Amino acid sequence: MKRLLRIFELSKNEQRVVLIVVFVLIAIGFVGYERRAHRIHVQTSAVPEVKTFPSPTPSEDAE
Repeated sequence: MKRLLRIFELSKNEQRVVLIVVFVLIAIGFVGYERRAHRIHVQTSAVPEVKTFPSPTPSEDAE
């Protein structure tokens, strides 16, 4: 078990590299999420308004 946990013993330089990689991955994920969320928001606002049709006249209801 001790041998397995030794993979977590990193030098200062290795710790810095791991932190930089983690921050870069988080930043990429955040930017990707924001781009998707913005794209969906833009698409929904570009949808044309639904046109309503006039209600049937009373003569049509009588039939």
